[in-house]
Amino acid sequence: MLAFSLRSKALPSLLVPVFISAVALTSCQSTRAKRWLNEGLEFGKQHKYQDELDCYDRALELQPDYAKAWLAKGAALTDLRRNAEAIDCLDRSIRFDPKMARAWSNKGLVQFRLGSLEAALASLDNGIRIQPNLADAWFIKSAVLTALNRQSEAIEALHRASESGHSYAKFR
Repeated sequence: MLAFSLRSKALPSLLVPVFISAVALTSCQSTRAKRWLNEGLEFGKQHKYQDELDCYDRALELQPDYAKAWLAKGAALTDLRRNAEAIDCLDRSIRFDPKMARAWSNKGLVQFRLGSLEAALASLDNGIRIQPNLADAWFIKSAVLTALNRQSEAIEALHRASESGHSYAKFR
């Protein structure tokens, strides 16, 4: 087996243009995927959910490992209460970027809605561990802890949500 290194200049000269083209194509696809993501976010603000989801699908066709697009699609599906699909998308987001705190928080919300309280708490704690001031995660955690009859912890989580700038009217 032959191994090539760009530093050692062992890459055959015939492969250099192919390599450069592949890098350029990947960069172009990434840029187009970001455009589709941004367009989807705009459709979401307008409550045009099918158009929003279509844009995320296009972004993911171009860049299947795009964690932010998986997160956005999962969030849209969460808003539409398409819970199983949302969990799948959020899991993919987490797989591609385990430090994406919002994916963990959104997953916790869906698990809470499904009644999987301990799993929701674990997901929310993961998100909070990554981003300690993630207000939505603290707020959802307070609801989960309330459902688990852990009132003093729920009150503390609610205080943390408030300290982190949570606007209670935002919670859906």
